[in-house]
Parts: sequence; structure tokens; C-alpha cells
Amino acid sequence: MIELSDRVEDDRDWSLARWELGNGFWITTEVGSSISGEAADTLCREVVGWVEEQPFDADVVSVRAVEPEVFELEAEQPTVPELVSAVEAGEILGVSRQRVRELASTHENFPEPLYRLRTGPLWKREAIEAFDRRWTRKPGRPRGGSGGGGASCDNNLGTVTSLGERAQRASATG
Repeated sequence: MIELSDRVEDDRDWSLARWELGNGFWITTEVGSSISGEAADTLCREVVGWVEEQPFDADVVSVRAVEPEVFELEAEQPTVPELVSAVEAGEILGVSRQRVRELASTHENFPEPLYRLRTGPLWKREAIEAFDRRWTRKPGRPRGGSGGGGASCDNNLGTVTSLGERAQRASATG
């Protein structure tokens, strides 16, 4: 950022932030309210020119010039979004962590995790909260296989087994 400040020949404060939705970043600088539109355009062109000369493996998403009060306020904000695990996502959704994992693997509108760690996926809290607002819940437990009577379909064998038959088999083998 010092090189950038030298290139545009001023002593402004600059910030560089990673774009959370892809391979990019944005640059923000503070300017007084007296800057003209032409001066702001020149500043942006200088910044983009500097970035293109750098060995970055990322794109410039945005170059912004803001008033000092806005710059300071934004600089005080955390740059990492609030993350939640399956446990916290379950608390937000009012379901178990197992149900969160099921929703994540089967529901087409469930948000993609921001990170996948060995301990499990992490989602942005706001994405889980947005899903919660859109999610149409169906009350009760899902019915098994072919419907009523406590029967379930064993997809590997192509047979329908009643709960009573399964219990008899379990007691005979166990």
C-alpha cells in the first residue's frame, strides 16, 4: 500500500480487503468531500494501473474513495464474517446438527459452506439466517419407503421389510 501511495503521490490512508465471494479484493482510500469527479476517476485509474503491475493472482473488484469518517468507521469493522458450525446452524434453524448436515447434502437451497475443516463445515451466519427465513418446513418425521404401516424399502435388495420382520431378524441374529 505504501507503493500505491507513492505512485499516486499523496499521503492518504488506504485499505485492502479480500473479496469473500471469489478471487479478488477491493481497495478503499479516504478523500475529502472536495474531490472532483475527474480527480476521483484519475485516482481510480492510477490504482488499477498499479494493481495490474503487481504479481497478484486476484482481480480488483472495487476501488472506492470515501470521506474520512466513513473510512474510519469501516476500518473498525471486522473483516471476517461471523461463522457458524453445524451446532450453531442447528440452533438458528431449531434442528439438530445431524439435520443440518442432512439439509446441507439434500436441500438445493441450503447455502454452501464458506470453509470445510476437518471438524466440519462452517457457514456464514447471515447465509444460515437467510435460509431460515426462506425455508418451508414440513412438520413431523418423513415417512419411510412405501408409506404407511411402518414399512421401509431396502434399496440394496429391492424388497420391502416391515418393522416387525426386521425386529424378528435382529433378535434371531443377535
